[in-house]
Amino acid sequence: MRAVLGLVVTLTLCACRPAIIVTNDGIKDLDALDKVMGVLADAADPGFDIADGAADGQLTEPQLKQLAAIGGRVTLAANRAKGFSKGAGYDALADQLASQGRALTKAAQASDGAAAVKGATAIRDTCRACHSEFR
Repeated sequence: MRAVLGLVVTLTLCACRPAIIVTNDGIKDLDALDKVMGVLADAADPGFDIADGAADGQLTEPQLKQLAAIGGRVTLAANRAKGFSKGAGYDALADQLASQGRALTKAAQASDGAAAVKGATAIRDTCRACHSEFR
């Protein structure tokens, strides 16, 4: 029974959104907004988890490295998202997200845990604002 339940859960999770493996160089070639959003979610969600678990901005070196990479990937995907513009408000949020991605990378590379946590949280807030208005 456990095996069947595990299989059902696995199939259900896999059916939600197909995995898209895209290199950083490949982000610029994505041909649909849902693919770009998938890359953004796959990149940013682990950063949100790191930020939520950080006590007073205390991050380990591996977490900082991961956040630096996340910031770079968010920046690339946010810039690509503008290619699927939904107007000036959407473009402004995409620009804001790209800027926040750059700030996250800079903070993480400088080993500034508090700023990195703030950056990841700002990215989440921008994602939520965009989804609220344009999803």
